[in-house]
Amino acid sequence: MSDGKPHPLVCGIFSGEEKDKFTFNSFLNQFNNVIGSRKNLSDSAKQKYLHGYLRGYSLKVVNHLNISDSNYHLAIEMLKEEFLDVNYIIDETFKNILSAAPVAEYDQEFSSVKVYLNEIKSYLHELKAHNIDLLEVGSYGHKFVGHIVFDKLPIPVKRELVHKLDTNYPNISDILSNYNEIIKTLSKTVPNRKKTFTKTSSKPSPSSSFKPKENKVSVSAIQNFQFANKVTK
Repeated sequence: MSDGKPHPLVCGIFSGEEKDKFTFNSFLNQFNNVIGSRKNLSDSAKQKYLHGYLRGYSLKVVNHLNISDSNYHLAIEMLKEEFLDVNYIIDETFKNILSAAPVAEYDQEFSSVKVYLNEIKSYLHELKAHNIDLLEVGSYGHKFVGHIVFDKLPIPVKRELVHKLDTNYPNISDILSNYNEIIKTLSKTVPNRKKTFTKTSSKPSPSSSFKPKENKVSVSAIQNFQFANKVTK
């Protein structure tokens, strides 16, 4: 591969004018995956590619730097200093961890649980990229995230985790390491409550079909009462 030829893999464009504060972080992660992590490219080649994916103000920030191996890392640091709001990203990621939850609606395959746990996993790796490691076993953050996540899981998943791990307080590493196996087991063994509910709900329930007798007195009963009243007078 020639250093002067643009790489065919696609990377997003960053102009520095985006209002979303996550945009540069997303761009940088994508650039590193596509270009920055390639060992067969020199740093000067990576700097060329970097310039090719920048537009507008962001390009002006680094455009004065000569293309060289040493200036590539300098260009990255200058862009980070200008566009990467680490404190904002960390704070928003904390909020996302607290607000995320599985969908309340029941599904036999526990798909929403898998989506939820993968979402949490991505947030934890995002924090780790900014030197906040909540996956460090034994740390208070590790235990705290485990508490948050475990508390939001459906009861069948909680029960199986407790049974498998022999603890009422699984940490986040335990949960992320074991949920796939547990969900596979549950999807085969837990009754399909949704189908059962649909089937039984088509019939009126005893409570809905029961109609109390109205306390009405018939006309003939009233007449008999009046007649008997006259006879006894």
